[in-house]
Amino acid sequence: MQQKKKTTNVESSLIVENFSDADIHIRELTATLKNNINSEVRLSAVSQLGEYGKKATTVLIDALNEEKNEVVLSEIIKTLGNIGDEVGVGYFIEKLEGSAVIRASVISAFGMIGSSKYLPYLRKALEDKDRRVRIEAIHAIARICSLELYDDLLNISRNDTDAEVRAESVEALVKIALYNQNQKIFVELRKELILQEEKSSKVPFLQMVILEGLKELQIFSDYEDVISDRDNIYLEKQELEKQLKTISDKKNKTREIPSYRRTNIFYISGLILLITVIIEGIFLVKEANIKQKEIQLSDEKIKVLEAKITLQNDQEQQAKETTAKYQQIKDMEEEINKFAINAISDNTKVAKVFMKCHDAFFNTKIKDIGLDLAYRKKKYFFDSAQLASSGKIKEAQELYKQAEELK
Repeated sequence: MQQKKKTTNVESSLIVENFSDADIHIRELTATLKNNINSEVRLSAVSQLGEYGKKATTVLIDALNEEKNEVVLSEIIKTLGNIGDEVGVGYFIEKLEGSAVIRASVISAFGMIGSSKYLPYLRKALEDKDRRVRIEAIHAIARICSLELYDDLLNISRNDTDAEVRAESVEALVKIALYNQNQKIFVELRKELILQEEKSSKVPFLQMVILEGLKELQIFSDYEDVISDRDNIYLEKQELEKQLKTISDKKNKTREIPSYRRTNIFYISGLILLITVIIEGIFLVKEANIKQKEIQLSDEKIKVLEAKITLQNDQEQQAKETTAKYQQIKDMEEEINKFAINAISDNTKVAKVFMKCHDAFFNTKIKDIGLDLAYRKKKYFFDSAQLASSGKIKEAQELYKQAEELK
C-alpha cells in the first residue's frame, strides 16, 4: 500500500510538469473569472489574461456569455480586440445591441483589430445617440486610417451637436490626411479647417484643436515641398553630369587626330613643292584649327557645367539641411506636447515657467522670421521647457532669455 501511494505522487508530479507556468496561470485566472464574486478581482483576471495573447482567447470568449457585470464584460471585449484575434469578433459583435458602454467597447475593439472590413459598423456607430460610442468610432477610424469614411468624418466635424465629438473628428481627419499623403485632401482640408476655425471662436478648446491641425498640415506641406525640391535638384544634377560626360567623351574623340596627319602638318613646309601635299596640308591645317576650336568650346562648356553641378551640390546640401530642420521641429512639437501633459503639477511655479516656454515655442512662426532663426529659437524654447519640467527653474529662465535675444 505504501509503495502504491509513492507511485501515485510521482505520476501526479509528471502531470504538472507537462504544463508550462503560463498554462497553469491561465487555468488559475480562468477559475477566478468563473467563480470569484468580486467584480474588481474578475476585472484584474481579465487584464492578466490579456497578457497571454491568443492563448487566452478561448477563455475570454467563454466568459463573454457568462459575465453579467457590464464593466467586466466591457473589459473582456476590449481585451479580445487588443489581442487582435478575429475569432472573437463573431462572439462579441452581437453585443452592439447592448448598452452604450458595451457598444463603445465593441467599436473600440474593431479599431484595435484594425481591419477595414469593420468600417460599415463604424459608419453606423458615427450616428449613435451616445457621444461615447461616436467618439470610439472616430478613434477606431483614425487607427485604421482609411479614406473610405473621410467624408463621414467631415460631416461629423461640421454638424455634430457635441463639441468634443467635433474636435475628435478634426484630429482624425488630420491624421488620415497625413497618413495617406493625398495632396488634394491636404488642400481641401486646410480650407475646411480655416472655415471651421472662424466659426469656433465660442468654443476655445475646439478652436485650439483646429489650429493645431492646421499647423500640422502646414508643417507637413512645407516638409513635402522641401523633399520635392531636393529630389528635383538631384535629378537636375544627374542630367548635368550626363551632359558633362557626353561633352567630355566628344572632346576626347576630337583630340584623336591620326598620327600620320599630325606628321604631315609638321613637315608640310618641307614638301611645299608638291601641289597635292600643299593642298592636303591646307585642308589639314584648317581641320586642325576647327578641331582646336571645338576642343576649346568643349572646355568652356565643361567649365560651365562643372560650375552648375557645384551649385547643384550646394543646393542639394542646403535642401537636406532644411529638410532636417523641419523634421526636428516636428519632433520637438510632439515631444513638448507630451511634456505639457505631465508638466502641470502642484508646483505652480514649475507649471508657469513651463507654459511660458511652451507658448513661446508655438508662437515662434517660421513664416514671420524665416526657418533658420525660427529653428534656433524653437530649439532654445524647447530646451528651456525641458529644464522647467524637470524643476530647473533658474536654468530654464536663463535659456528662455537667450532665446528671446536671438536675432
